[in-house]
Amino acid sequence: MTVALIFGGKSSEHSVSVATATLTFDALNSKYDVIPVYIDKNGVWRKGKKNVKPTLKKLRKGKKVRLGFSSPYLYCGLKKIRIDCAFLCLHGANGEDGTVQGALKLASIPFTGCDVTASSVGMDKIFAKDVFVANKLPCIKHISITKEEYVNRQFVAKSRIRMLGYPVIIKPANAGSSIGISIAKSSKSVDRALETAFRYDNRIIVEKALTDFREFNCAVIKSEERFYVSDIEEPYKKGEILDYIDKYSDSGTLRERNIPAKIDKEIAENIRELALKTFRVLNCSGVARIDFLQSSDGTLYVNEINTIPGSMAFYLFVCDPISPERLCELLIDDALYNHKRREELSYTYQSEIFATKS
Repeated sequence: MTVALIFGGKSSEHSVSVATATLTFDALNSKYDVIPVYIDKNGVWRKGKKNVKPTLKKLRKGKKVRLGFSSPYLYCGLKKIRIDCAFLCLHGANGEDGTVQGALKLASIPFTGCDVTASSVGMDKIFAKDVFVANKLPCIKHISITKEEYVNRQFVAKSRIRMLGYPVIIKPANAGSSIGISIAKSSKSVDRALETAFRYDNRIIVEKALTDFREFNCAVIKSEERFYVSDIEEPYKKGEILDYIDKYSDSGTLRERNIPAKIDKEIAENIRELALKTFRVLNCSGVARIDFLQSSDGTLYVNEINTIPGSMAFYLFVCDPISPERLCELLIDDALYNHKRREELSYTYQSEIFATKS
């Protein structure tokens, strides 16, 4: 089976995607024929050599490739390479947000992870929170602000933030790895936090900040209608919020992990149940990581979901072990299963139309 390992992308999380792909290649290479497909920062797709571990130096000079329509091939000049499955290691905008998923769907190529809708909603923190609240998942009080509102009606925007009560967390709606996130403790620091967030998106989310809290992460895998829920991590953080440096080293490699988290069994079960419910509410596929906050009074809140988590959340399945190789196998099996179901539905729909016309 030929698997296209797709990574990089026009995203602020480009380097994190490269790190994820490097780990994933090692897990895939023992069983599948792997073709690295690197999307550079300009959005150009380039192919590496089959079964050769990708390095950016070589990939930046790789041959350009493109997708076709309704044809499961990568086109490289006059040549074409059949792709049995695309394994997505893209993070952030232009990859995790449903855009590449849509292109692969048009090309009739099975792909790992969530479908277009779950990817786009999960990537957008504002839309995701709206769905969470509608499904009675516990969320921290929040508001959303557009850049147009901030520029033209700044007094109104700041008044809405003030009504939440300081301190507040200000985030871009479509960014991950804690990029563009700031904490504002007073009206004096709001402007700088808003300007930072608006560098990454034209829509931002403002949340009431917890002053004494813990953070937890939990992943869920879905493969052919079977669900697997991971161990629970309590990430290390040096400051008031978990930032990019806390999550990654300069090379994009994940830092030390605290797994399993030192929490009561009842709290752990609650987190795992909420993680599974969040996953199912968005109709996710493949693997996703759900992040939680716990206030000083013990209340749990769903913070956000990552539909293509860093390192594919390999590190979260340690106590009830699922090896990276097995996790990749589960994701590919699920991709092929979902693709087959989509094709069957399309065939049924077309058959009914033709029968009606005749």
